[in-house]
Amino acid sequence: ALTQSQFPVFTIYAQKSCLAVKPCERAWCIDRVQGHRLQGHTKRSMTASSRQHCLELCLGERDFLC
Repeated sequence: ALTQSQFPVFTIYAQKSCLAVKPCERAWCIDRVQGHRLQGHTKRSMTASSRQHCLELCLGERDFLC
């Protein structure tokens, strides 16, 4: 059995975002981890003017599942 100090620590911070595109049907559309980037999974790279614009580009993508 694990002691309490061995339990993994997960801090969840939720932020509501009002986007101009229809979100997917999943309960949780976007996960963001500060300071990290997925390597080797790029299907398309675009420049976004803001985080919200980036989310809208990703969720509005139709050529592949974002």
